[in-house]
Amino acid sequence: MVSSGAEFLPVRIWYTIDGSPQYILARSPQKFSVQPFPASTYSSSSSSQHSPTYATTSLKACLHTMCRSSPELMHYGARDFSLYVLDPTESDSAPSTIVMSSGISGPAESASCPPRPSQGVAVGMGLMSWALAAQDDNVSVTGTLVKLASGDRALEVIFALRGAPRIQPPQYFQPANQWQSQPMALPMVQGMPFLP
Repeated sequence: MVSSGAEFLPVRIWYTIDGSPQYILARSPQKFSVQPFPASTYSSSSSSQHSPTYATTSLKACLHTMCRSSPELMHYGARDFSLYVLDPTESDSAPSTIVMSSGISGPAESASCPPRPSQGVAVGMGLMSWALAAQDDNVSVTGTLVKLASGDRALEVIFALRGAPRIQPPQYFQPANQWQSQPMALPMVQGMPFLP
């Protein structure tokens, strides 16, 4: 379902694996539904003309595009990937020292990294296998709307993938479910429950 205000745009997905300074670009094979942010939510009226424009799109669609471009990401076996998405809308709320960089010093225009400084907050999105196996597609990621050399607009989303051991979701969530279903015994202090 496409919400009102949505546009269909190509999506460019920049990603790096295990902290490598080399970014890989995956281009969507078709246009995705993209939900732009209203300008008033992220910029003042005086600077809105020069402020970047942000939008959200489907996490699952981005992951399918990455796996189509780099099929080796699909070979799970005992290995999986923790997903982190750079959220550019959080750059004002982040501590001033937090910048998700490529790990190399030098100009932002380097061929191994996205074409602009990557400021924002890396948001953890769980394991890749969990996101791809999810029954629904209601998780979105935030990126920056850019103008391509062709004059067309596109959404750019930046990911970092970190190798991780594969964990089955039922095994991971089962202890939390069991804990929640168990009645909680409160410690007693002189015949009365002690509440911390």
